Order: sequence, then structure tokens, then C-alpha cells
Amino acid sequence: MAKAELKDYHGAPAIFIDGKVYPPMLATIRMTNVNDMKVDAQYYKKLGESGIKIYFLICDTEWLKPGAYAQFCHEAEILLREVPDAYIMLRIGLHAPPSWCEENPGETLTYSDGLKRSVHLYTESYLADYPAIYSMSSQKWRDDAGAALLETLERVKNSPYGDRVIGCFFAAGGTSEWYYLTPTEYTDKSNYSDSGGWFTTKDTDYDNVYADLSPAFRREFSAYLKEKYQTNENLRKAWQDENADIEQPQIPDCDARYFIYGVDYDLKYPQTTYSMAPQPPMPCNGTNIGHFIDMDRRRDVFDFFRAWHTGTANSIVHFGNLVKKAYPDKLTGAFYGAAGSTKFFGFGNVGAVERILKSGKIDFLASPGVYENRQPGGYTGQRQNFDSFRLKNAMFIVEDDVRTHMENAQNRDLFELYDIEDTYNVMKREFGRNVCQDTQAWWFDQHVGGGRYKHEQIYPLLKKQQEIAARAYEYDRRKPSEIALICDEESYHVISDQTTVQMVELFRNYETDITGVPMDRYLHNDMADENMPDYKLYIFLNTLYLDTEERKQIQKKLAKNNATALFMYGAGVINPDKTPAFSAEHIADLTGIKAEFVDGVYSGKFKVVSQNPISEMLKDDVFYGDFERKMQFNASGYIGKVREMRDVLCPLLCANDDEATVAAYFPDSKKSAVSIKKCNGFTSIYCGAKHVNSDFVRAVAEFAGCHIYCATNDVLYANKNFITFHAASGGEKVIKLPHNASAFEVYEEKYYSKDSDEIRFNIKRGQTLMFELK
Repeated sequence: MAKAELKDYHGAPAIFIDGKVYPPMLATIRMTNVNDMKVDAQYYKKLGESGIKIYFLICDTEWLKPGAYAQFCHEAEILLREVPDAYIMLRIGLHAPPSWCEENPGETLTYSDGLKRSVHLYTESYLADYPAIYSMSSQKWRDDAGAALLETLERVKNSPYGDRVIGCFFAAGGTSEWYYLTPTEYTDKSNYSDSGGWFTTKDTDYDNVYADLSPAFRREFSAYLKEKYQTNENLRKAWQDENADIEQPQIPDCDARYFIYGVDYDLKYPQTTYSMAPQPPMPCNGTNIGHFIDMDRRRDVFDFFRAWHTGTANSIVHFGNLVKKAYPDKLTGAFYGAAGSTKFFGFGNVGAVERILKSGKIDFLASPGVYENRQPGGYTGQRQNFDSFRLKNAMFIVEDDVRTHMENAQNRDLFELYDIEDTYNVMKREFGRNVCQDTQAWWFDQHVGGGRYKHEQIYPLLKKQQEIAARAYEYDRRKPSEIALICDEESYHVISDQTTVQMVELFRNYETDITGVPMDRYLHNDMADENMPDYKLYIFLNTLYLDTEERKQIQKKLAKNNATALFMYGAGVINPDKTPAFSAEHIADLTGIKAEFVDGVYSGKFKVVSQNPISEMLKDDVFYGDFERKMQFNASGYIGKVREMRDVLCPLLCANDDEATVAAYFPDSKKSAVSIKKCNGFTSIYCGAKHVNSDFVRAVAEFAGCHIYCATNDVLYANKNFITFHAASGGEKVIKLPHNASAFEVYEEKYYSKDSDEIRFNIKRGQTLMFELK
């Protein structure tokens, strides 16, 4: 059997099979329908001739889908006949069958009214109506699905195709992406809290019921609490509840989850709306502090959601462990951690990436990019903190389900892809991002029988890109980025879902890739890893929840090379080691800048002071701190403000430090919006707004001494060896290089500059150029 592994290749992890390295791209082609066996052999042949050698083939268990093994064998036989040197990654559905859910009610999602609720499970290879969805924390499900998994692998090993199989990709939950499904009875209801509302907020449309009260999840919740608190005494002290029981933890009700969606709902529909009405106070039901959970009263809610997401992660690790024990030379992976286009609470699939990576049982995690802003002139925001993976010899793989002009008329219009040139430019943009950010990826053709990339003019592009990727892997793959974006998984569960969207998603999906400065992405835990590179600028997007030791590690890292840190709204406001846990004083413990808490609801818009200490790039007659991009949802066609969000601060957490320099202020409160201070070995910038745009970040990058490649808000990706440029607007453009080089455009195969520190060219909106720096 083939030996597959991840190991370092020129400075970063790479896939090796029997000692040979395999650069991007890979492929997942949905060849067969749910019930048919039709396969287009010529499509596989053309892809193989284009240089793609690793394919994800669907191989569900017989436990779930009788006949699935025969279907896999039929497809594997055709693939290997047409591409004899191909390798196979098994995409295995670990869903329990509906009959299992009927027979094991204690292992399925249970609601506070004692009822089960049906769901419709849809995946790329299986669809069915379920009486209730299986708990992805159920140990019995893990055991039974694990047995079916090993049985499937044994069959495959003994098949004629066993020596071409290199690993398993675990699929479970909705669309195989490990999220909990909305009950069928609620899927047609329009509600502010959308598809996560049934789980997380009190609303009459959802009958004021909540989950999960199943014995399966209670056991997982109890195990989580034992790992964290050890004893009832510690648990009761943390929860401030003398009746808390580590063996039988209570499940928080809808009122306790009010902060997740309820606060934003009440802000959207205030009781008084006329212009002279008094400013309403922060919405509160006794369990929250504005958008935050009240950690001093309701830490149980935080622990509940941490356990909810950890339970799903534990299942992924469980299956990884089974495979690694039986087949140590195989790769393992799953969808998990897609922090974007998701529900940060109810879905249960984003909050424990660090746990999975540290387990050593999972080689890679994957997710598609977000389904917005993908049109020509935009870019596909990525949902993972992918540079964290590199530190742990793991890999993030992008599911590049890039649409083309081969879609139906509706999708061509939603994605603005009308001809082969549009297809070329978005495929070049996506591929260029993967090379410059050094992420692995697979093309995903969801059309049954294939169709998205099945075009005689696309195959030469794929072949060219395989050649470019092979060349890229022969260079030094260590990244030269000077900015690190820092996110925190635990902080997802201390603040409203919408606030995380504003602080993390909107920034990553609309600002990062147009700043003209490459940025690497990490979890805050990586700041304690001695292998994490040093950066000139660290941007802390949502580090709201940090314990005392984590703060020390962050400050130690910042002081190592006298870096600059940009801390966003509320950074460090919650310290679980302190009493009270929530305090503006904790912001100073992290940032070095004293801050204050101001009760109320305030605008996040701010203006910079004249003679600005950060950069002359910032204009004192412009508002910052508010999201102003056109939001184009390519999957649904909605254009406008995301969910009609109000960009408000609730509460206001602003700097108030006489030793700091005020660089910007909030016009409505006259409080400091941005303050700067020299601290112990680093320069601290605290921004009291939730969102900043690319212009502001570019100015901070200049202040920190970072090299700026381009300042025109076009999409740009860069590393030592390649630059990908995708035009958001047409006209003359200039890319400034950090050193002299000759810029060779890889598709046109011509030089745009020689031995120069800039690349100058004219370009149309939506066009992509990719330069190899020689």
C-alpha cells in the first residue's frame, strides 16, 4: 500500500506519497449521483493529462448506504484506468442511518420540550429524512460509525485499488461539513437569527425551545467539565451556583442565550425610533453586558458552547485515531473550523481547531471559501487561520469550488461569470492565492457527472497551473509576511454572533486581501510557540477572552523584536482568572493602555485627529470604523448590508490613558477611538471600534515599517517568489517590490519588468496577472 505523509519541504509541510512530493492542485469530482453509476471517463482522462494526480472519491459505508462500496469500486476502476498514476483519498460519510437514530433516541438531539425534531440530511452522495439528527458527541455513534469506517477501509485495502489509497476524509453533519442541521419544521421560517436561531435564542417562531438535552451530549458536557474543573467545588465556584453538578450539568435556557442574537434583534427594533427620543440603554435581561455574556454570572453558558464545539472536534479526533492505529501510513482529514459563513454557536463546528491540531491524529482540515465577494474584482475570503497549521506539521486545504461560466444562467449571473475569460481570471486568482499563501487545495466540481471544469479551453489552464505549482514548491516556501492576524476561538463564545461577524468575517472577507500587504493568520495560542515567525505588526481581531498566562506570552512575543500591535475592540476585556472576569481594567493588562467602560449604545464610526501620529495616509475628514463595502452574496444574490447589521458598540470600551497619544476619536461620545503608547518593548495601538477598513490597516502597516506593495485596494497576494494581482478597478497600476527583481508573467510568459523595484502595467477590472520574481 502507498505510504502517505506530511513532512517539511523547503520550509513548509507538503504531501508526500512514497517519497515523492505532490504540490497543488488536487480534485474532487462528483462523478456519480446518489443512486446511479454513470461516470465520464474522458473527464478523468483530461484532468489526469492536465497533471492532477490526487482525487477525493466518495466511499460511504455500507452501514449508511448499501451498495456504496460497489459504487466506489466502479468509479475507482474508471479513474485508475484513465489516470493509472492517480492516488485516491476516500471521502467517507460517517453519518448514522435514519434507522439507527430511531433505535437510539438517547443518542440524538433532544429539545427542552422533550421532543425530537426531524431534519433533512443532504450531502454530495446521500440524502434522507431523519426523525432526529444524531449527536456528534455521541460515544455510541463514534463506536458504531468507527466500526463501519474500519470495515470499509478493510474492504478497500483488499480491493484492486487498495494500493492507490492514501487516506480518509471524514464526512458528517450537514453537507458533510460537521454542522448541526436546522429542524425541517423551521427551515421555511424567516427569522432574524436565521438557521441558527432554533438553537440559540428565544423567539416565538421557534417555540422557545432549545437543545441539546440528550443523554449523549450531557455525558460529553460532563467530560468537558471534569477536564476543565476536576471537582464540583471548582465548578460551583466558577459558575457561582451551589447546585451545579459536574455529573449532571444543566443546559442553559433561551434567556441565558439572549446575548447571542437577542441583543442585536432588540437593537435593530428599538421601542422608540423618533429622533428626539432619549438614547435607549444597553439591552439586558440579566445574563449579558451588552453584546457580551456576563461571565461573572453565566459562565455556564460559555462552558456549554465550548463543550458543544469540543464534542464535535473530539469525534473527528476519535476517527483519526482509529485510522492512524490501523493504518499509520495514511492521511486523515475533515471539514472543521470554517469561521465564516457559519453560525459560531449552534453549528458546533468552529471552536476547537487548536484541540484537533494538537491531537496529532488529523493531518489536515478543509473548508471552502465564503460565498460572497467572489465576483471578478472581488476575492474569496478564507475561513481558517491557516498558518497555525504549519507550526504543527498539519495542513489547511482549500475546497476551491470555484464557479465558472459553465454554471446555469442564475449562477453565472450571481457570480458574474459569463465567458471563458471570466473563468480564466477567477481561476487564476484562486490558484494564485493558494501559491502565494502556500495552501494546498482541490478543485471541487459539484455537478453530477462533472461540468464545472469540463471544457477544452480549461484543461490547458489546469496543466499550466500544475507546472507553476511544481515550480513554486522548489523555491524557499518560508513566508516573508510582515503582518500576523491573530484570532481566538474561545472568544467566539463570549460575544454576539453578529459581533464576531463584524470583527472577524467582514475584515477577512472584504479588507485583508486588498490592503496591498500580505498577512499570515494564526490563533492566539501560537504566540507561545517558539517556532512562530516574528512579525513587525500583529493585528488582534477578537482576542476578548485571555487568561493571565496567555497575556504574558503575547506580550513576550511582541517585545521580542519591538513589534507594533493593533488591538481591536475589547481586547482582553475578559480574564477568567480574575474577579470580576469582565472588566475594562483587563484591557490594560493586555494592551498596556488604560481603558474605560461606558454603558450605552454608541456608533463605531471615528475620525482621526489632524497631524495624525500614525500616518499621513489617514484623512481627518473621513469616517473610519464602519463597514461600507457593497456586500455581494454570490450564493443568494442579496446585495446590501449584511443582515442589515448596525455597526454599534454596546458597550463602549475606549482608551482613557493620559500617557497614551490619541490618534482618533468617536464624534458622538468624544472619547478616544484610537490611542498609541510605547509599552514594555512594543508599541501598542488600541482601537475601540469593531471594524477597520483596508485604508486604515495600510496606514498602521506603514507606521509599523511594513512594506506596502500596492495602495489601490486591488486584490494582491505575495510571497518571496510570486505575486498575484487581481484588479478591483481598471487603469494603470504599480506594484512596489521590497527589492529589485525581474517580473515574469507566468501565463503570458513574458517579462513586465527587469531588475527593477516596481512593476507597472495597465489592466482591466477583473483581470488577473501572476508574476514570478526572478
